[in-house]
Amino acid sequence: MYKNKIKLLKKIWSIFTWVILSIIILTVVVFAGFRIFGYVPYTVLSDSMSPRFSAGDLIYIKSAEFEEIQNGDIITYRADGTDVIITHRVVEIDTENKSFITKGDANENNDKAVNYNNVLGTVEFSIPKLGYVSNFISNPSGIIVVIIIILSIILLMILPEIFMKGKSDKKSPQPKESNGAEHESVTEDKESIPLPDIKTEIKNLNRENQVNYLDKK
Repeated sequence: MYKNKIKLLKKIWSIFTWVILSIIILTVVVFAGFRIFGYVPYTVLSDSMSPRFSAGDLIYIKSAEFEEIQNGDIITYRADGTDVIITHRVVEIDTENKSFITKGDANENNDKAVNYNNVLGTVEFSIPKLGYVSNFISNPSGIIVVIIIILSIILLMILPEIFMKGKSDKKSPQPKESNGAEHESVTEDKESIPLPDIKTEIKNLNRENQVNYLDKK
């Protein structure tokens, strides 16, 4: 009964471990793996592209040549003379000056002309609300929290195995060697005692009776 419970607990814990590992792997792929294929993640900070994107969404952009960008594409670019990153839709293309006119889907007015040199890439796909997580783990405090979570998961993976092993050892006591030795010695002693021969004893009694009878005569 106890062994069945141990097996069930191990199976449940194994499934839980695989789920946690899958989540970790998926997180690594989402935030870092796509970079291998040239996709760079950015977090949307406003609702200027609503309903296409909302604040907190995570977008992935990929670099593109000027000729590849078409009217209606969504591009991410750096505003002139600043470090502000903007993601808006292309509404006009100036092929002569290699620039674009963009506009947020939720905005009424167009933006200023954007030179192609400031374009970081076109938006390929997005994941809703995951940008908040990306921003959090990009900060020093977020990195510390992630490290603590990973170490805690590793600890949780190891401790139950140690605990169940120790409990199993307590439940299954080892046989006492001294008792076995004593038992063997007793058995040996019993076997070494010779059993009396009944026929021989009867003959001896008959002889003694005959001798006594002759002596009386």
